[in-house]
Amino acid sequence: MNAVIKETIKTIPYQTEATQSVERPESEGVTMTEAERKKAEALKRIDACIDRHESLLMKLAK
Repeated sequence: MNAVIKETIKTIPYQTEATQSVERPESEGVTMTEAERKKAEALKRIDACIDRHESLLMKLAK
């Protein structure tokens, strides 16, 4: 069971194409639209949820 959980955690994508396309560096002079900003914020919240679930799964795997 622990091995299955650990393998599952390894398969969780940490950064998707969507986050890569939205999170552009502001230093390049590229400004984000309001929709892109909202999308980036939502994706960050989703990533935080994944991180919390991953840490819980790791605790269960021990």
